[in-house]
Amino acid sequence: MTRSRGTCRASAALTTVGALLALASLAGCSGTAQRPGGAAPTATAPPMPATPIGTTTPTPTLPAPTPNPSATLVATIQVGAQPTGVAVNPQTNRIYVANHETSTVSVIAGDSLAVVATVPVGFGPVGLAVNSQTNRVYVSSGGGQYVSVIGGSRNRVVAKILGTCCPFGIAVNPRTNRIYVTDFNDTVSVIDGSRNAVVDTIHVGNGPAGVAVNPTTKRVYVACSRSNSVAVLDATRDRVIATIGVGKEPYGVAVDAARNGVYVTNNQDGTLTVVRGASNAVLTTLAVGGHPHSVAVSQTTRRIYVTSWDRNIVSVIEASSNATVGTASVGVHPEGLDIDPITKRIYVANFFDNSISVLQV
Repeated sequence: MTRSRGTCRASAALTTVGALLALASLAGCSGTAQRPGGAAPTATAPPMPATPIGTTTPTPTLPAPTPNPSATLVATIQVGAQPTGVAVNPQTNRIYVANHETSTVSVIAGDSLAVVATVPVGFGPVGLAVNSQTNRVYVSSGGGQYVSVIGGSRNRVVAKILGTCCPFGIAVNPRTNRIYVTDFNDTVSVIDGSRNAVVDTIHVGNGPAGVAVNPTTKRVYVACSRSNSVAVLDATRDRVIATIGVGKEPYGVAVDAARNGVYVTNNQDGTLTVVRGASNAVLTTLAVGGHPHSVAVSQTTRRIYVTSWDRNIVSVIEASSNATVGTASVGVHPEGLDIDPITKRIYVANFFDNSISVLQV
């Protein structure tokens, strides 16, 4: 595929982090963003594709917050200012937290639940992804306009990957050592982890935010917040092969590789869209409320976990029935989360608390 660098011309990208408005401006990306519950942007969202695959039918009844004994708060860890992204390396039992305001990554030891290192990275980090096979951590820094690479063995930056405008969401395919980074200029950058270099750039929908990889099917899913859609990429050819219509302002996306399912949070709808990976068709849309931010899938519990910004909870959804079975209270304005499949712990970044909530499932 022909490489396309383009210019920092993004129309907008959804963010629940108010400080990212300044981040995009400093990086030279023009656009409009908003905080959940705030005024709608003046720009009109682009129309949906003429023939989107699947439609959304939001569930009218919002489940009330109910305690769930299978997701219990066991600890709260103080980290840097405005934590956003979280990533776990289950092989080393280390947890990495992107601190947006302090431009650092906190490293937490899973055995002691203590911060054991603080790593300076590029300005305004947002997203994190771990390749457990190489023990490398990739951090998107939109203000710095590059991706920082942290060596997990020594907790220091070992490389800076240039070639992006305003990197935001990030995901890793550990089988191919490819890293996928969403950008405010409506593209996804493909990075070769062995060379720490951008090897391709793919144009997707407007305002790409969250991104997730299914290593089994070799598909990459990108939540395009301003297009109200999810772009499906063929990772073998680095091209868009489908566009799925979802809810309003999709933000987070997660993959259930075992069952080939895809889950998308719709920030302004307060819903979660469930997609069949085999057909790219929408199966159902669930109400979760509270401007849902991030989503993660546990292969151990066969449940899906969603952070709700306004409700200060994590919703717990049964994968087999697509029903909300409970909630767990966390800190103020939860954003990113990740799951350690070995310890069965969920780590949740609380943006306004400067903390990580640890849930045991």
